[in-house]
Amino acid sequence: MRKRTLIAIIIILGLYTYKKQRDYRQASENSYNLAFFELVNYVDNVEVYLAKSIISNSPEHGAETLTYVWREANLAQSYLSRLPINSNELENTAKFLNQVSDYSFSLTRKTINGEELSQEELNNLTDLHNYSIEL
Repeated sequence: MRKRTLIAIIIILGLYTYKKQRDYRQASENSYNLAFFELVNYVDNVEVYLAKSIISNSPEHGAETLTYVWREANLAQSYLSRLPINSNELENTAKFLNQVSDYSFSLTRKTINGEELSQEELNNLTDLHNYSIEL
């Protein structure tokens, strides 16, 4: 009788452990999927706001769109860091987002002070925009 009880307890514990492990795996996968789709969304937003900042006509509008670029790039970096994948593509994406964030922040500071962006800075924004399209 004790053997049957012990076997039943072992089976129940095994099934319970298996179910918990499966639930944990599913929750992790859902978290990674969410992070990936949020990353894609924020990178798309970076591309849109870079395009808007290139064609903006006033320093105020430029500062606003560059602030959005800065914010969206930082949020994209946050979701990128949640992905469990290490690859050259993701490393390049992280570098790109970091550069976009820093550059847009510095340009935002410049435009807030009422300065116009130089042609070189506009060209750099165009290059970043083109790379964001490829990304």
